[in-house]
Amino acid sequence: MKLLIQHRLADAAGAWGDYLRLSGIAFLQLREEAYAHTLAAQPEYRLLYLREGTLYLVRNRVEAMYAGESLLLLPPEEEYHLHFVPEGQSAAYWISFGGYGCARLLDGAGLSGQLCLQMREGADLSHLFEGILRQSLPAQPDAMHRSLNSLGLFMQLLAAAVPHLASAAWTDACAPPAERPERGAAALAYAVHAIQSDLTQSLDVEEMARSLQMSASHFIRTFKAQVGYSPLAYQTRLRIERAKDLLRNTSLRVSEIAAQIGYQNPMYFSSTFKKHTGMTPLEYRDKSLAS
Repeated sequence: MKLLIQHRLADAAGAWGDYLRLSGIAFLQLREEAYAHTLAAQPEYRLLYLREGTLYLVRNRVEAMYAGESLLLLPPEEEYHLHFVPEGQSAAYWISFGGYGCARLLDGAGLSGQLCLQMREGADLSHLFEGILRQSLPAQPDAMHRSLNSLGLFMQLLAAAVPHLASAAWTDACAPPAERPERGAAALAYAVHAIQSDLTQSLDVEEMARSLQMSASHFIRTFKAQVGYSPLAYQTRLRIERAKDLLRNTSLRVSEIAAQIGYQNPMYFSSTFKKHTGMTPLEYRDKSLAS
């Protein structure tokens, strides 16, 4: 089952002139269904709230995974590809906003320069998105009243996000163990980020589990349940996707590509690549160039 609701919020632009304007809001709900959606490049920010589920977001050809209760601040003038996995239920909201006051507003809220803001467990912002969504319904009278209500709810949304932000330590792969998250979504987010941040490093699952104060078996089970792959399989998947990008868009030799993604043995890399794609790296490159 898929439910996608999208509304324009053009009248909200008149409330505070060009200082802050809300231009659109959307809600997506999925049940046991995979779904891909592209957010086209536009001159406005987007605030995306993943209430539940697992989302893979591709930005500048780089894929990152986010778990439920993640708040993403997506910069303008970029295209984003969203991929929702089919396990369980997924729900997400996103709202577009712009205006010359945006930079000052985000700086004041401490959100500027952030991409993923992992919410603390139990912090639910959906009621504020739902309120803005209701204000966008055509049946609502008094456009100015709706505009002011929408902007007021949006300001509450920013204000509500700040005190619930989890420690940023998990976004730093070099953070000392005492600062790293211990359990739940934040621990998983740290592990995923650590794998994504450097594909050249060999993955020591037992060491990563110890740093998160988890047993290796529990860490692997938790990771696979949430991401859909074991940590090693997830790293391999990212390496293969990166290799595909380099094969399509560069003239690097296979051995150079192998080294860039952490394979010291080019023959082992070629064997792994063929196992996952059905083609050798050179066959994949030739096919990409021919298409």
